[in-house]
Amino acid sequence: MPSYLTSFLDYPASFAQFTNVLVLLTLVPFYLVTGMLSRYLGVQKIVRVNLIVTLLLVYPLWFGLQSASFSTVLTTQLILAVIASSVAGVVMEALARYFSTAVRCRGMNLAYTLPAVFLGSTTPLICTWMIQKTGLLMFPRLLHYVLRAFSTASGMEVEGDGELSAFEQSKS
Repeated sequence: MPSYLTSFLDYPASFAQFTNVLVLLTLVPFYLVTGMLSRYLGVQKIVRVNLIVTLLLVYPLWFGLQSASFSTVLTTQLILAVIASSVAGVVMEALARYFSTAVRCRGMNLAYTLPAVFLGSTTPLICTWMIQKTGLLMFPRLLHYVLRAFSTASGMEVEGDGELSAFEQSKS
């Protein structure tokens, strides 16, 4: 996010880095809160709510980043961080449900790492190239929206709230 703010929106680097630090400091407690809530609400409910909320809010929130106001940009980034943390806080628990104990470590590792490597490493390149070619500063939002629509469709098909979590199975 700091690169986007400085390169395309002409924010000062110190401003972008400061907001990024505040957002990262906010993520940690929300990861923990989300993990704790998953024990009571269930992982699938948290993931499904997150997918729907993100689908509804990503478009209007991206306009907040276009603002010249420190408070608006910071608030927008904090809201995006809270939304992101609600899935990141339970992703390992969700992945653990898909693999038997014999292949759980390898399965979770591949399921978590490969998308991060391929999507995480190419997305900034794709977004930068598209912004330079089209001049459309909202392209990252559009890409995020399309990818979230696909993940929402697949996330709604996830079953298993009635299953014991990996944490609960290890206690029995």
